[in-house]
Formats: sequence, C-alpha cells, structure tokens
Amino acid sequence: MIAAHAGLVGGYGVARWTRKRQLGGVVLAAAGALTVAYVASAVALASWAVADRRA
Repeated sequence: MIAAHAGLVGGYGVARWTRKRQLGGVVLAAAGALTVAYVASAVALASWAVADRRA
C-alpha cells in the first residue's frame, strides 16, 4: 500500500517539478506495477501457507 501512495505523491511531484505530465504518469505506472507484484506475491504466499501438502 505504501508503494501505491508513494506512486500517487511521487507521480504528482515529478509531473509538477518537471512540468511533464507524461513523466509523472511513468512514475505512477511503475509504482502501480510494484504494487501489483507485491499483492500477487502476498496472495501466492498465503495460498502456499494454507495448501494441503500431505498429498
């Protein structure tokens, strides 16, 4: 969740600082990809933790 918040704030900051909205979008997209990867790994870990491995 921190990556998503940092992406919003960072993307806004980069867009304002550089005056290039597209660059702010790149920062936001990168943070979004990081957040998706984090959530996917958390789901995979939770799935592994509850899996029946006796079979």
